[in-house]
Amino acid sequence: MISIIIPALNEEAFLPQLLDALRIQTYKDFEVIVADANSTDSTAELARLWGARVVRGGIQSVGRNNGFKESKGDYLLFLDADITFNSEFLEKSLKEFNKRKLDLACSMFAIDSKLVSQNVHNIATNTSFKIREKTPIAMATGATLFFTREAFIKIGGFNEQMRITEDQEIIRKAKKLKLKFGVLKTTFSHSERRYLNNGIVKMLIGGFLGMMVLGSAGVIFKKHLEKHAQKYYGEWGNWKKDN
Repeated sequence: MISIIIPALNEEAFLPQLLDALRIQTYKDFEVIVADANSTDSTAELARLWGARVVRGGIQSVGRNNGFKESKGDYLLFLDADITFNSEFLEKSLKEFNKRKLDLACSMFAIDSKLVSQNVHNIATNTSFKIREKTPIAMATGATLFFTREAFIKIGGFNEQMRITEDQEIIRKAKKLKLKFGVLKTTFSHSERRYLNNGIVKMLIGGFLGMMVLGSAGVIFKKHLEKHAQKYYGEWGNWKKDN
């Protein structure tokens, strides 16, 4: 069974699309856990109405870890609340995951946005993922992260002290532990809100600062970097408008 864990904060505009995508999956052996970070909208209610279990969330790393604590599956799949995919996503992802004997993996961004900047960014990101896949500096997107339960436990979960790039750090930890990471052929679509609200230039600056957090030493400097990275890239759950 796959335990699907979704950290969410005020996601009533996007979460239903993801839940609808899960409803029509050809692979049916999964559970859905929504880690709600005290949403002030109907996120938690919508999740319960759909049939998901709702647990206490927090920042993304905390929500993911809390979801894991309540999970039962042999496989874990962490998803962002504002993504969607086709009906064969779970089936094809799991088949490739097992065929390649992976311990953890991510999928790639779909190139289907109306925004040229988003498509260019996604192409560049996918290319970077594949180039780095087998190197010590591998990258992944936190929007779709697969793990075997055993691998996630061995890594020790997400770093709850990190508000940004916690998804990159967990890949680095896995690499150091000699776990096998892969970039899957399956793709997912994500919302355009970061690009519309922040713009591609700010996102690139935020992403660069976020990667600096991974290599920084000292708590004060790290926290200072995180603050600015979030400011440019887009803070967790803090969106100016629905897009």
